Amino acid sequence: MVEFTEEQHDRAIKQLERYQSRAKKHERLYEEEKVREDFSTFFSGLASKHNSAGILSIYVGRIEQAQDHFRRAAEYYQRSAEESDVTVPTTLTLARGLYNASLAGDPDSTQAFAHEITEITETVDVKPGDPDDDRYYFSGCLADTVLDDIREWLLEGLVAVNKEKPGVSALYGNAILTFTRGIRDENIEQINEGVITMVEYHARSLSEENVVERVMAPEATALLIISHWKGYETQLSSSLIPTKLVQASASKD
Repeated sequence: MVEFTEEQHDRAIKQLERYQSRAKKHERLYEEEKVREDFSTFFSGLASKHNSAGILSIYVGRIEQAQDHFRRAAEYYQRSAEESDVTVPTTLTLARGLYNASLAGDPDSTQAFAHEITEITETVDVKPGDPDDDRYYFSGCLADTVLDDIREWLLEGLVAVNKEKPGVSALYGNAILTFTRGIRDENIEQINEGVITMVEYHARSLSEENVVERVMAPEATALLIISHWKGYETQLSSSLIPTKLVQASASKD
């Protein structure tokens, strides 16, 4: 568990209250038909608020509250994708929904997001070097791990795309590549390495001043939960992976 100074602790509490308040305010705006921006952008912003509230709920030990925020974040990412008038960029929105559904402990919703991503990758042809190639290939590989149907051409594409990524940015793609290969090969060491690499990516890209980013690595935590659903009882120790959330969301009860 992350350790904060008194000032950081107070800031985390205030930000949690602020995110929850803003989420409720925006939900009221929608109910009252007072939204003044593109619906896809509106729902994506609302999802982000619930995601941040979920992370900060973990910091204060409210696991069920965190799961509820993640569930609502997933729902709003779904609505954002539905309202989007672009196709390939939507894979990132769906991937964010998939991560949040995993954090919420909802395997059915996680699979639904994976199926939607797969539908896009099967119907839209994107080559390495094309616009939005990174989100297309990493989202496709992520979906494949959930559905246990690894497509080699997506792995090859992500390798090509990731070669062009500098430094820390390449760690994200490396994490997805390693995790996907681990699922394909039923190799628990590779699966672990994929999660650890995602933790490293988060740790090296976070801002020390951002209390939300310092609480947990959401993508790494989601990958760990997915691996547990598949029967890989991996035990990774990191202050950026909240054990109680993993136990609650990976539970099959």
